[in-house]
Amino acid sequence: TSNGIRALTGVPVFDYWSFDIYANDASMNDHWQKLIDGEEKGYIMTAGTAGQGDDSAFNACGIAKSHAYSLIAAFTMTDAASFEHRMLMIRNPWGENNYSWKWSRDDPRWTDELIAQVPHNFNPKTANPSNTGVFVVPFEAFKDNNDVGYCFIDLQIGHYRDNEGYSDTWYDVIDANEDGYLFTF
Repeated sequence: TSNGIRALTGVPVFDYWSFDIYANDASMNDHWQKLIDGEEKGYIMTAGTAGQGDDSAFNACGIAKSHAYSLIAAFTMTDAASFEHRMLMIRNPWGENNYSWKWSRDDPRWTDELIAQVPHNFNPKTANPSNTGVFVVPFEAFKDNNDVGYCFIDLQIGHYRDNEGYSDTWYDVIDANEDGYLFTF
């Protein structure tokens, strides 16, 4: 996924692996903050799943293996007991939603109050509205969970340059010649 973002946009892309995200509490909080920062800055964010071969097989969370997903939003929800849930809004580019783990559309924990805290007026209890493929997962879907393993294996954040001080490097410079455009090294 990171190569695709880089090829299409030209922005630097950072890949964060699940086993690093949940290495310890400090790492988990650091990675969550990266997602919140990415959300606030409008960065392109994606998530990927593990697997070999094609993406017609599904993991224990109901998510296609060897597949890339858009990460639309990182947000928190606070329940009636004042517990803050770290959540992610994900989109399957196929327009399908087979997600079946915690906070799936059938999870009884969804209340009207929690649904009102989901961004973009999205109702996660709706069964794949208009075949959007959008669903909500807890941040711990990037953790090795005893009952299902990893729902997602990595996430990618594409950083924009202008306000972060990035400068041209060898992979950004293109020379024009009579044969067309060539990357210079």
